[in-house]
Amino acid sequence: MRQRGMTIIGLLVSMACLLLLVAVSLEALSTGGAPMGTGGGQGRGGVMGSARGTVDSMGLSQIVKTLYARSVSSPGGGLPVPSDRSGDERLDTSASLWSLMIAEHGLPPEILVSGNDLGEVEVYEPYDRNAYDPHNGIYWDEGFSADLHSVSNVSYAHMPLHGRRMRNWKRMGLDGSFPLIGHRGPMDGIETDESVTCPDGVWQGAVAFGDGSVKTLRGVRAFQGGRDNLFMLEEDGGSDAILGFTSYMDRGGPTLQWD
Repeated sequence: MRQRGMTIIGLLVSMACLLLLVAVSLEALSTGGAPMGTGGGQGRGGVMGSARGTVDSMGLSQIVKTLYARSVSSPGGGLPVPSDRSGDERLDTSASLWSLMIAEHGLPPEILVSGNDLGEVEVYEPYDRNAYDPHNGIYWDEGFSADLHSVSNVSYAHMPLHGRRMRNWKRMGLDGSFPLIGHRGPMDGIETDESVTCPDGVWQGAVAFGDGSVKTLRGVRAFQGGRDNLFMLEEDGGSDAILGFTSYMDRGGPTLQWD
């Protein structure tokens, strides 16, 4: 007899809905009725005094906890990597990665979109979970988009899946000093009013680290006491931390987008 109960997918969908309700109920209290993205740096991330920023932090925490739980129970361990499934490193892009997380790890598409996002980002509502068919080499819905030059179905940047950074990605649970996922930032780590990620001229956001912790940061160099710009490729060998969108991957490394 089939046992009735809530699956992990159902639980995550319920939590995403709860987070949205919390954001709606608290927004008026935290902003005094002012629209998000105005004043106090409450644009993307909006973590300084923003209810939606708190919801984003909770969402990131739920994402990494889900991934960590799945990594412990999976045969190979570690975080998901598209090429581990497909055998093709060219598929280690942001679109494939996030779509794989939805298909294989049960993340609801709604949790990947920040309520503070000022860019062309929207929830991918028609996600086809039935497309997941490993026996026929189909591991995710290819309609999911993570292209900041057109439209994206995700707000969050991640560690590029290449070289030493790939190893840091797979070592989740061991390194609390290396960021894995967070609000995306300005191109080449240059804070400017023209960037939708810096509504008051300074980036701020929530960042999830390898041990599952989520921290609120203000400024692109708020990480490691100013020694590392979170959105600038400073070390080809991968010893520096960087968060971005991978639009294309080849043997030479990723082609990145930021905002």
